[in-house]
Amino acid sequence: MQLADTIKIVKNAGVKALFSEPQYSAKAAETIASETGARVYTLDPAVTGPMKADAYIEIMRRIWPNCKRPLKPQ
Repeated sequence: MQLADTIKIVKNAGVKALFSEPQYSAKAAETIASETGARVYTLDPAVTGPMKADAYIEIMRRIWPNCKRPLKPQ
């Protein structure tokens, strides 16, 4: 899918939030956001981090504010 197609889909769907990962460039997400009015939020996925039994829970607690903020009804 081309970037222009994605922009069109995001506009038509009224998407307000885009999520990117710090391990990858946010350039495409930022371009889509600038063309659509959506905001870009960074989420660090659970594929990285300490090798501890509760690491997944710790990561989810850390990223939860960035998940719920943009999804809150306006």
